[in-house]
Amino acid sequence: MGLTPNVVEGIDWFFSQVPMGIIFEDDCIPDPTFFTFCAELLMKYQDDERIMHISGNNFQNGQVRGDGSYYFSHYSHSWGWATWRRAWTQYHGSVANFETYYREDCIHELTLSPRAKKFWLKVLRNTAIWDSRWLYTTWYARGLSILPNQNLVSNIGFGSDATHTKEYTAQMNLKNTPLTSITHPNKIEVNTQADEYTFQTMFYLPLWRRCIYKIRAIISPIV
Repeated sequence: MGLTPNVVEGIDWFFSQVPMGIIFEDDCIPDPTFFTFCAELLMKYQDDERIMHISGNNFQNGQVRGDGSYYFSHYSHSWGWATWRRAWTQYHGSVANFETYYREDCIHELTLSPRAKKFWLKVLRNTAIWDSRWLYTTWYARGLSILPNQNLVSNIGFGSDATHTKEYTAQMNLKNTPLTSITHPNKIEVNTQADEYTFQTMFYLPLWRRCIYKIRAIISPIV
C-alpha cells in the first residue's frame, strides 16, 4: 500500500472503534510514563476542540518551556502520540481543501516566523506524507498540539534501511526521562520560542547543508 495510505487507513479504522487513543510506531521506545501522560491529557482535553494532538516527543535540548510539565505548540511530532476521533475525522477534509488554505494565505494566522511560514507552504505543497498532512490538518482546524517538557519516546529507526529517516540526526535515540507528576500550564497558548527553536534545529536547512544534500544525491547513483 505504501507508508501514507497504510498509516491513514489504519488510523481511520482505529477511530471507527474508539473515541480516543494512542498511536505508536514500531521503531519507537516509550518510557512507561508516556502512557500515563497521554491517558491523563486525553481525558482532560477530550472536549476542548482547540487541542488536537498529544506528543511524547521533546526536542528542546533541556530547555523547559512554560510553567507546566508540557507546553502548547503548532508542531505535531508523531513518534508516539495520541488524539481523539473528533480531531482525526478532520484529516481527509482538510487535505482536500489545501488549495483554498494556500490561496487565502491562512498560514499567516499562525504565530510562526515569516521564514517558517514560507518554508511550510513550500513543503506542504510538495509532499504527500501522512504526518505533514496531519500537521496541516491541525493548522487548518486552528488546533494546537501538546508537547512534554521532557522526552518520553525515543526513535531508534534511523539508518539506510529506513523509509524516511535515512540520515542520522540529533533527534535519534534520545534518552527518555520518566515523568513523575503532571503539572498543567496556567494558559493555553503557543510557546513561540519553542516553536522557532524547533524550526531552526529540526526543519530549516542552511544553504551549505542544502548544497551538501544535492551533491550527495548526484554522486550516490554514480557510486
